[in-house]
Amino acid sequence: YINIPYAVVGPFVFESRGSVDAYGIAPAIYWTRRGDKPPRYSRFDRDGQSGGKMFFSEKPDHTPEIIPGTQDRFSLMFQLASLLNGSEKIDEAGSIRGIPVVDYDTLEMWQFKSYGENNSEDIPSLGKSINRHYALMQRESSPYKRQVDIWLAKDLDWLPGRMRSLESNGRVLELVFKQRAPIDRSKLID
Repeated sequence: YINIPYAVVGPFVFESRGSVDAYGIAPAIYWTRRGDKPPRYSRFDRDGQSGGKMFFSEKPDHTPEIIPGTQDRFSLMFQLASLLNGSEKIDEAGSIRGIPVVDYDTLEMWQFKSYGENNSEDIPSLGKSINRHYALMQRESSPYKRQVDIWLAKDLDWLPGRMRSLESNGRVLELVFKQRAPIDRSKLID
């Protein structure tokens, strides 16, 4: 759940909920709301076999089959993290990973180029640290030409340390990891 305050237009809220299946993270619903506009959502009507149908609030008659491993725009960062936690040997520099991703009204294969492991300050709050940078490759079929960059941090067990989305209208959305919540050591089990 993310709530980003915007002056004049109101908050930009987005949320992804789901579970885990044989293909990793399995979103059930993804929704967004900008300001006072009604929410837009994508619902995953799963059949229990990692398949099923999609339902889009923006296109109720468009119900494509769910491709195993399908993510939404938010969960895909955590799917990449879970894949890296399974094996750090995947996605070496220059490799391309395809992930089926739903938006408000589409299900498309997004191709991400991996820049491999890098020791850099791309995640400012971590200082010089090891991370993986993934960049969305432009899709010829997309009229929006959105650019998405994701940096996963080894020090955060490959969770996202930074995400930057540049929309076709020039608007930039950037989420940056600030700090870990302090650990209450009294609640740890030996």
